[in-house]
Amino acid sequence: MMEPAIITFVGDLELARYPEVHGILEAAKLSKGRSLVLDLSAAARIDALIAGEFVLFIRRSLRYGALVAVVPPRRPNDWLTHAGSIRDAHFRETREEALALVGGAAT
Repeated sequence: MMEPAIITFVGDLELARYPEVHGILEAAKLSKGRSLVLDLSAAARIDALIAGEFVLFIRRSLRYGALVAVVPPRRPNDWLTHAGSIRDAHFRETREEALALVGGAAT
């Protein structure tokens, strides 16, 4: 079984970081069915454009059959909790819980 992809973002995700975020998500395009943990627990403010990138990435991963676990930012984000297109993603409080769900070892 393939190890899950683990993508972590830290700090303010302002518009100036869009190229960085977009590049990381593009590089992490998953093999069909590969599990994914998107860890945003250490992310602070998230620009709306970057939030949209996360939603599109999660939706695309789900469409390709990935098991997706999301560790949301500590501050509530309406875009993440109310995005109907990603309702099949699994939201977990911690990275360890997300890894347990997708079958990866905690690092």
